[in-house]
Amino acid sequence: MSSQTLRRVRRVMVVGLILTVLGNRLIEGGWNALTAAGQVSVGTFVLISSAEQLCVFAFPLYAHILKKYSPDTTLITVDFIEALLSVVAVVALMFTGIPQMWLLIGYIAIDLFLAPVSDIAEEFYGAAFAQHSEEHALSFNAALYAWLGFIGLVVASPAGAWMSVLSVQVLFVANAVLSLAGAGFRMWARHTYAMPALIDADDDEFSVTGARLPMRQFFFDLFRSGPASPLLSFVLQVIGALTGSLVFLWAANLSGRPAQIAMGWVLIAFGSAATVGPLVGRRISKAIPTKRALQATAGLSALNIVITVVLIASNNATFYTALGFIFFNVLFNKARVIILETHRQVFFRGTQFARIMSWSYSFGAIGTICGLQLGYLLNTPNSPLSALLIAATLWVVVAGVVSSRTSQPAKQSA
Repeated sequence: MSSQTLRRVRRVMVVGLILTVLGNRLIEGGWNALTAAGQVSVGTFVLISSAEQLCVFAFPLYAHILKKYSPDTTLITVDFIEALLSVVAVVALMFTGIPQMWLLIGYIAIDLFLAPVSDIAEEFYGAAFAQHSEEHALSFNAALYAWLGFIGLVVASPAGAWMSVLSVQVLFVANAVLSLAGAGFRMWARHTYAMPALIDADDDEFSVTGARLPMRQFFFDLFRSGPASPLLSFVLQVIGALTGSLVFLWAANLSGRPAQIAMGWVLIAFGSAATVGPLVGRRISKAIPTKRALQATAGLSALNIVITVVLIASNNATFYTALGFIFFNVLFNKARVIILETHRQVFFRGTQFARIMSWSYSFGAIGTICGLQLGYLLNTPNSPLSALLIAATLWVVVAGVVSSRTSQPAKQSA
C-alpha cells in the first residue's frame, strides 16, 4: 500500500472513530453537568466511573473475542446498539413515568460494556499503521486524539452539558442521530477501505488473553517493560483519577455561574487541552527518546500541581486558575498518551504487543478505580488539596521509569 493510500485510509479511520464516540461524549458531558448541579450524587458518579473501569479491566477478554472480527464490523455493531438504546430511552420517557435520571443511569450502565470496543479498534488500527512505519502510527495517533479532543471534548461534551439544562430526552435523541451517522459513515468506509481482522495469528499469539500466562513472564512484563509497563499504566491512571473528573466538579463549583453552564466551560478547557496535547506529544516524540519525554512531562505535570496547591493553600484559587490547572494537566497527559501508545505499537510485536497492550489497559483500569475511590474519600470535589499532593508525589515516582526491553525473562537452567 502506497504512502498516499495510507494517508487516505488514516483520514477515513480517524473520521470513523470520531463519529463513533461523538454521541458518547455528548452523554458524558450531560452526565458531568448533572453531577455538578447535584441531580446526580457524587457517590453515584464515582460508582459508575468505577464500574466503567471494571469493564476496561476485562480488556484482555475483549481483545481475545474481537481479534477475530474486523474493527469496522464491531464499531458498526456498537453504533447500532447505542442508537437502539437511545430510542428505547426516548420512548420510555414519552410513554412511562420512569424518572429521567434512572433512564440515564441505566443507559450509561449498559453502555459501559460497549465502551472498550472503540479503544480496542483504535489500538488495532494504530498497530496496523505501525507495521508500515513509526511515522504512520504516530501521525494516526496524534490526529485521532487531537480531533477527538476538539470535536468530542471542545464541541460535543460542553454541548451535552448545556443541553442537559433542557432535558435528558434531548441528549438521547442527539445520541441516536449521531450513532446512526457513525454507523452509516463506517459502512461506507468499510466498502471503500475495508479493514480486515488485524491479528492473523493463532491462539498462541494471544495466550495472554485466554490461556495461562507463566508467572515469570507476567512479572517481567510488569517490571521490565519500561515506559510501556502495565505497572506504570497503573500509576499514571491513579494520578489521572486524582486530578481528573472529581477536580472538574471542584472547579465548576468555584464559578458563580449555574453548575451546568460552569461545567460546560470546564469541559471546553479540558477539550482544548486534549486537542493541543497530542500535537505536542507528536513533536516531543520526534525530538527526544520516550524515557526523556516521559520524565519531562512528569516534571511539568508536577510543577503544574505544585502551583495549584500553593494557590489553594493561600486561598487564591479562582475558577480561572482552576481552568488553567485543568488545561495544562490534560495537555501534558494527552501528550504522554501519544508518546506511550506509539511507543508500544512500534516497539513491541506479536505476542509481546498483545500482552503489554492488554495488561496495560487492565492495570490502568485498576489504577483509575483506586484513584477515584481515594479522591472520593479525600472529598476532592470540595477540596482537592490532599489529592493533588498525592498526585505530585506519584509524579516523582514516574520520573524514575526505566527503558523498555523486548527480551524475554531468562529461562532457569535445568
